[in-house]
Amino acid sequence: MNDIAKTNIKERLEKAIESEKLLAQDVASIFGLHPSYISWIKNPKYWERCPVSFWDKLLLWANSGQGLREYAEKHGKVLPEKQEHETIISSVDKTLLSEEPRIKVKPGVLEKRMKELALRDSMAVNKPENQKIIIDIEINLIINGKKITF
Repeated sequence: MNDIAKTNIKERLEKAIESEKLLAQDVASIFGLHPSYISWIKNPKYWERCPVSFWDKLLLWANSGQGLREYAEKHGKVLPEKQEHETIISSVDKTLLSEEPRIKVKPGVLEKRMKELALRDSMAVNKPENQKIIIDIEINLIINGKKITF
């Protein structure tokens, strides 16, 4: 099978998945494959990893002119209804939005960290006012050979 045929199959598959709102695992179950093959089909750089038998199955589907659900039903596969996936996704979204933040900070810790960050930023090496001090310290260390403690 050449790349033109693979591109046509890829485009048809992507349109069908989008229009029918199916998950990769549902599409893979129609053709009896692992869901990763669906991702590989969508990315041309992984096409050589897909076996020829998989491309043949997709070609049969593409030539049938049927949608994925219709093709699945005619071949004895039962897919979950659209509403089930939408309900699951919306319920997950609602629970994530309604939950409080999972990271809880002890009182005063956030203020302390903000002060530490401000101090670190004020002592930044790349600031011109701090570079003179750093150079003076290095010269003093070289000349006197002493360690400076802060």
